[in-house]
Parts: sequence; C-alpha cells; structure tokens
Amino acid sequence: MAQGWTTELDRAGVLLWRGEQGLPGGPQWLAAFWQTITASGAGTPRALVAGLALGAVLLARRWREAALLAVTVLSAPTLNAAMKLLFARPRPALVPYLAPADGLAFPSGHASGSAAIYLAVALALGQLSGRTRSLVLLALIWSALVAFSRVWLGVHWPSDVLAGWVLGIGWTLTIRAMGSRA
Repeated sequence: MAQGWTTELDRAGVLLWRGEQGLPGGPQWLAAFWQTITASGAGTPRALVAGLALGAVLLARRWREAALLAVTVLSAPTLNAAMKLLFARPRPALVPYLAPADGLAFPSGHASGSAAIYLAVALALGQLSGRTRSLVLLALIWSALVAFSRVWLGVHWPSDVLAGWVLGIGWTLTIRAMGSRA
C-alpha cells in the first residue's frame, strides 16, 4: 500500500501511547486490560457470541434475522481477507508488539470483524428484545474499544483500525439493506 497523507498521523498514533524504548506508559495492569479487550475481537469469541445469538434467533423462529446474521458472520472475514490482499500493507514496526500479530495490517481484522459481527448480533437480538438502540450502542462502543486496543498494543496503524471499523459497520448495514429488499 502506498504511503499517503495518513503516514505521519499513523506514526503519531502508534507512538502516542509509548514512552522510552517503545514501551507503554501507565500502570502494568493497563496492558493486560487492552490485551483482554483485543482478545474479545478475535475469531473464536466473535464466533461464540454469533453462535449463541444465532441460536436465540432460530429458537424465536426469526428466519430472516437468522439468515442476515449468518450471511454477515460468514462473509465479513472473507471480505476483510480480500481487502488485506488488495492493499498488502505491513504492520507497524515502530514499537514492540504487546499482543500476538502476524500477516497484513490493512484493514484490521479485529476491528472489521468485531464491528461487523457484534453489530449484526445487536441488530438481530434487538429485533427480539425491542432494545435495538441500546444493543447497537453497546456493539459500536465495544468494537471501537477493540479497534483502539490494536493501536495501543502496537500491532496496527490507526488508519488500519479506522478502515476496519468502517468496513465492518458498512458491510453489516449493506447485508441488512440487501436483506430488506429480498
């Protein structure tokens, strides 16, 4: 991926949270906190949450909601993987990583996956509970925390996570819009 106008902002965003020798400032528990948040955006926790939500939606016999949730959960990681191959952007090499990370950086899979899947879950469960606004707000806040954690841990540029977050939200809303026309 060509470096553009975001280069200096990305660099500043990664270094903002780091002190001497590239280590983060603040209390030691802070790293464990952000590592826990980032873990919630990984594939297994997302799949578990989505599976439980899908089960609830199926038990309620909400077939359309179940289909929309399943399509989003199955397609979002594929879209992200295709985008990573298209842009082929490496991860930051400015600071020590505080979480396991490999592969390409743009867009962030944790950010796009948590935004897409947790938003899809919120929308599906919101249809069952009548609490759509609260659940959507919770999904957006949680996925934003996952996105931020990736930068704080040094494994992504800020533009990686912003793009991933927007991609995940956009993909979920696109699937929902296509489903409402069917």
